[in-house]
Amino acid sequence: DIGGDVVDAAFSPDGSALATASGDGQVKFFQVYLHEEGPLRCLHQWSPHGGKPLSCLFFLDDHSSHQPDVQYWKYAVTGCSLNTELKVWSCESWTCLQTISFNRVGEDMGVRLKADLDPTARYLVLADIDKCLVFVLSVEQGVEGGAMVVSVAEFATPSPILSFGCVSAGKRMVKQTAEGVEVSVEEDMIENNDKQEKTVVRLFFVQPKSLQECSIIYDD
Repeated sequence: DIGGDVVDAAFSPDGSALATASGDGQVKFFQVYLHEEGPLRCLHQWSPHGGKPLSCLFFLDDHSSHQPDVQYWKYAVTGCSLNTELKVWSCESWTCLQTISFNRVGEDMGVRLKADLDPTARYLVLADIDKCLVFVLSVEQGVEGGAMVVSVAEFATPSPILSFGCVSAGKRMVKQTAEGVEVSVEEDMIENNDKQEKTVVRLFFVQPKSLQECSIIYDD
């Protein structure tokens, strides 16, 4: 029993540890025993939002390619208040590097956001449940010796998104014609006259009556 009302969890890339985020406001790290070598052991815990119930937990690790020599769980993103307050953390010093808040001016109803991180950990995507809006936050590491969100882009959708998953995101070569939009594969980054480099975010999302695939294409 890991305790608390767990709202999000993540395994370390090597499978040796489990991190959980709970409704009691705590993030806890547990040792994982593959062969029942001992009782469940909590390695560390902290309250990233002053005890407020947590709504998401992401680690800024690139899962698009296997890199065993790269340190994992170096930075984290936590969210509370239905992801309207986000914090970027250093997991080495346990200090907050950045705080981002979302609010809707002039309305009594609060903001409710679903969140997902792309496999490269460079784009954090938020969907407003009550409004037809999607936000794409660009995350960079190595900025002033840490990690931070460097830009926020806002997009309108035909109807509200109830839930979603981010399949991929990154720079791609894009060609727009009268027949539609052509997006090059990730390895095809050679510029030519009829293509432009743009940010492409691919999502699968659930709307009130459908499951759809969507690509958000924009100049960052």
